[in-house]
Amino acid sequence: MGKIEIFNLTKKTKLIAEGEICNDFLSRSTGLMFRKKPTNLFFVFDEIDYHPIHSFFVNFKFDAIYLDKNYIVVDYIFDLDKNNFFYPKIKNSYLLELVPTIRKKLKIEKGDKIKVLVRK
Repeated sequence: MGKIEIFNLTKKTKLIAEGEICNDFLSRSTGLMFRKKPTNLFFVFDEIDYHPIHSFFVNFKFDAIYLDKNYIVVDYIFDLDKNNFFYPKIKNSYLLELVPTIRKKLKIEKGDKIKVLVRK
């Protein structure tokens, strides 16, 4: 577990939180499943596509924020509850799965430019 620094360049807000990067098949496949407490994840996908997600075996709400190759917010779902499925409407390159309070502090909306740094 490391630190994720998230900057909303559009709104000029910044937040540092506990989290990790998901950049291989196993970490992207499991995501938040089976975890005992919420954490923040930054998914890096191998190709630009739709990348649907589900919240089966996730026992807490989270926000899913999709970014394009330029780190622009293109789609999202807030407060995704357990046993749900979400299919983004726009192809994307990255995904942030965040504790809902983070999105509120960063004031994230569609069209915002985001910068993400992951530190160990």
